[in-house]
Parts: sequence; C-alpha cells; structure tokens
Amino acid sequence: MGLKSVGKKEGANRETLRAFLGEGTQFHGILSFQGTVRVDGKFEGEILSPDTFIVGESAEVRAEINVGTLIGCGKISGNVRARHRIEIQKGSVLLGDVSTPILVVEEGAVYEGHCRMTALDAERSQDAEGREPDRVFAPVPPYNLSQQDNQKI
Repeated sequence: MGLKSVGKKEGANRETLRAFLGEGTQFHGILSFQGTVRVDGKFEGEILSPDTFIVGESAEVRAEINVGTLIGCGKISGNVRARHRIEIQKGSVLLGDVSTPILVVEEGAVYEGHCRMTALDAERSQDAEGREPDRVFAPVPPYNLSQQDNQKI
C-alpha cells in the first residue's frame, strides 16, 4: 500500500516519514515522536511532537494534538496546538479548538471550533523563571463534542 498524496507536501514528507499507521489499523494511547508520522487508520489518545503529524484521507483521529505542524486530510476530533502551522485540506473535517500562528483551511474543508492565532515560540513557552515546560506544549482546554458533532466525523 503506497502513501496517498498530501498535496504539495508529499515529496518532502515521504523522505522523512518515521512511522505510518495504515488504513485498517487502530491505536489507543499516547504517540510521542520526532520527524514525520502519518496515520491513515483510527487513533484515539494524545499526540506529542515538535515535528509534523499527517492525518491521511481515511484516518479518524480523536486526540489532544500538540505538534509542530499538522496536515489534516481526514477526520480530526479534539484540540490542536501547533507551534508552526495547521493545514486543513479539502475533504477533511476538524472539530475542536486550535492554537497556532498559521492556519490554512482549504476550500471544501470543514472546521468547527475556536481559533487562537499567536506566536508559539520558545520565549513564550517558558515560565516566569525562564524554565521550559515539562511537555512540548501546554494543553488546550478540552472541546466538548455534542452528539451532533460526533455524527459529522
């Protein structure tokens, strides 16, 4: 099974892909990684990375996501905090609050939630005494899904 296209990023991401959860796979837990990881199956839990997370066209992700960059092509339910950018591509659905300096929502994508666009650089992630936080990013308050929201994904 080959990788499906993720738009203009396909060539760059294929070279550095560290892990791939294919269509038909299911995973529940905490996924922490460096490099680029792509999910085309079902994932539920928490995702932590300073790098790129790709949600493939057939993926269903229910998670708190804290990454450097998110490229969404499938269904995402949960809050997303991205240090660099979030791209929601045509045909994808994102239900949850986002915090990122750059948000790209292509025509044909669905996004429902609150958006906070701020610089998430290292200076702002330090506490008053200049210490780095224990996690890569601080958690975003949970987005409450209604029954109607659950039917959308």
